[in-house]
Amino acid sequence: MKMRKSFLLGIAVAMFGIGYGAVALAYPSPPPYGRAAYHGYFQNLPDFSGTFVLDNLYYDSGTGGYDAIPPSLNTATEFINFITAKLSGSAWDKTGASFIVDTMLSGSKNKPPQAAQMTAWKNIVNAYAAAGRVNWNTSFCFTLNTFYQHGRSGPGPDDDAFFDESGCDPAIVFTKPNGTYYAIRRQCGNPINRGAAMSPLTPLAPPANFATATNTTLNNATPLPGATIQFGSYVQNQGPTSTAPTAVAWRDVNSSSGAVVASGSAGVMAKGPLILKHTESYKVPLGTPGGTKICRRTDAIPANESGGTTVGTPVCATVAYDYTLVPDVAAVVKDSAGNVVSGPAQAGNTITFTYTVNNTGLGDSQSVACAIYGLSRVGSYNVPTPNDTTSDPGYVPPATGCPRVFQYNKVTTVATETVPAAGVVIGKTICRTLLVNPSSFGGGAKTSEACVSIGIQPYFAVLGDDIAAGDGFGGSCTESNANIESWNMNAPSYFGAGGQTGAWATGDITNFVSDMGLTGGAASSSGYGLSFANTANTGGNAYGGSYGVNAVPCAPDYYGTMPATTPLPEAPVGRLPSFGGITSNIYNAQTAGGVFTLGGAAPNLTLDNGRQVTIYVKGDVYIKSNVLYNYGTIQDIPRLNLYVQGNIYIDSGVSELHGVYVAQAFGGVGGNVETCASGVVPAPRPYAACNLQLKVVGALMGEGTVSMDRTYGNIVVAPGITNQPAEIYQYSPELWLSAPATNSFTYQSYTSLPPVL
Repeated sequence: MKMRKSFLLGIAVAMFGIGYGAVALAYPSPPPYGRAAYHGYFQNLPDFSGTFVLDNLYYDSGTGGYDAIPPSLNTATEFINFITAKLSGSAWDKTGASFIVDTMLSGSKNKPPQAAQMTAWKNIVNAYAAAGRVNWNTSFCFTLNTFYQHGRSGPGPDDDAFFDESGCDPAIVFTKPNGTYYAIRRQCGNPINRGAAMSPLTPLAPPANFATATNTTLNNATPLPGATIQFGSYVQNQGPTSTAPTAVAWRDVNSSSGAVVASGSAGVMAKGPLILKHTESYKVPLGTPGGTKICRRTDAIPANESGGTTVGTPVCATVAYDYTLVPDVAAVVKDSAGNVVSGPAQAGNTITFTYTVNNTGLGDSQSVACAIYGLSRVGSYNVPTPNDTTSDPGYVPPATGCPRVFQYNKVTTVATETVPAAGVVIGKTICRTLLVNPSSFGGGAKTSEACVSIGIQPYFAVLGDDIAAGDGFGGSCTESNANIESWNMNAPSYFGAGGQTGAWATGDITNFVSDMGLTGGAASSSGYGLSFANTANTGGNAYGGSYGVNAVPCAPDYYGTMPATTPLPEAPVGRLPSFGGITSNIYNAQTAGGVFTLGGAAPNLTLDNGRQVTIYVKGDVYIKSNVLYNYGTIQDIPRLNLYVQGNIYIDSGVSELHGVYVAQAFGGVGGNVETCASGVVPAPRPYAACNLQLKVVGALMGEGTVSMDRTYGNIVVAPGITNQPAEIYQYSPELWLSAPATNSFTYQSYTSLPPVL
């Protein structure tokens, strides 16, 4: 390790560092042998540059370089002879050899060593070698180094000094009984050390009569929180004699804190194997963070007949991570007054997303990453699987405080975010996703997503008659979970969806009230006075239901009891563009490609006064125009019955229908009614395409689902929208006042019998 003399004292330390590859460390305090860094051992003069303590004269074939200590030197005799010879060599070698001998002994700073010192030095080298405490060539990592101040050519002091430097190199290492070291680098002959300041070797004690040893065992090195682990504390007398008359004491120590867990006496111990003296059962507390170490060691007192303590080697259990993180995104919609609103968010509302993580594991999590993603979608949008993990351009998520540790058995709110619904386009859906990663130790990410639609709450009204869900056609009612659902502001105004008379459902009746606008009799102000149910009204937006299968009389099997019919004279086939040329009769209609289209040539199809028309269609029906009656006298009220074995699709441009419209299933398929369609495609249509009120004067029945898709109106007042139903179903006396198709008799009078609902 060659040193270069600096030209300027101001840069001497830097140049020295460059020469030795030094790293700035904390110089030992107190300083070794009372000498500050870069101050000579013998003369205490400062100098900041120099070279090896001993000249490197010996070729090392293993490295291809030259060392200060011969590569073959590996015995005490060779080492003693080598250092003794250096004391008779050059001034450089004499100083280095004196430095080594004196620092290995008492530090008397004699140069050259006195004869008594040399005898003591030879004895201690031989004693260490005989005790197996010398390793002649091993890698040694150091933090304190030394150098020869004079250098190869002077003019510095003829002395050796200490300085800070870290590194690892081959060395001769003397291990002291207290576990510290005295080491000499083979490359340069520099005495080196680590940790505490360099100190002289101490004489080895005579062989012990007895020596205690300890051991600690552990049954589970990676326990989960809540698990119970066991430590075993063992003590041994390694001999060669009994410890008599000395009794051996033991102690079980928490090596992390130094606290004594347990202690006792092992008594007088004969030479023998390890003996179990204590067993500790320790329950790892729930919630203990993963990575926590629980350590124990066993000490024995005395270490030998001279006293001291045998300090055992610590044994540690490392608590395993056990956590399961469940992310959740909850969305709450509130109006301008701060009231929670059910259904879609509307103008003036706010949407608050709350992001939480529940740790259901046994312990705290490691540091976990979180991410929030924000998206908006046009139209109805269902949360996908897997959840969305991308964001719209420009979306700025709220701060989560992640990465963070989630405590066990706790729900942690990581963020809240409030989004105003005002100004957002109706028909959009706002979605937020929370991701945590990892969701468990060694596991992957987990997500939760919530979506809120921005829209309105259109509703429908039933006037003059009842509404029933769950009725079958023909022999029995078989639908047990048919629901009535819409929008209603509920108590106290009950404004919104409802009927003037009764409501039956084999499933739930939700946001639909009965006895609307009626007073006295069976009516009440409860909103469910005529809601027939086997389950109690639970308040809020629920008005009972589960009236029971077959509790409501079934509708006739219209299509199954079809009488003799006449082919409908369509032009073209599969379409009836107008009622021109259609007389009172019972018809069967042909379909084109499974679809029969009613209307389309003009916005209105008008059935003339007195005309009684019944049409049976096998296949789907698409109603393209309004169907109106040309009313005349009460004796000549028109009548249209449309019985379909398939589905009925009502075009979004149709605003009024008169007559009876029935959709029945065939083989369990069909029987559905869509009130806002474009052709026979059942997919949902955009909000604006269905923003036209639909009025049905008569009756509408479906064996499957009746989907009321119109978006006109709103139960919440909004600019430019009047508070009117999106769909009105008005039962008209014309259904029973009109003369029968056979026209074989006339009514003399009409009488209404109780009960009057």
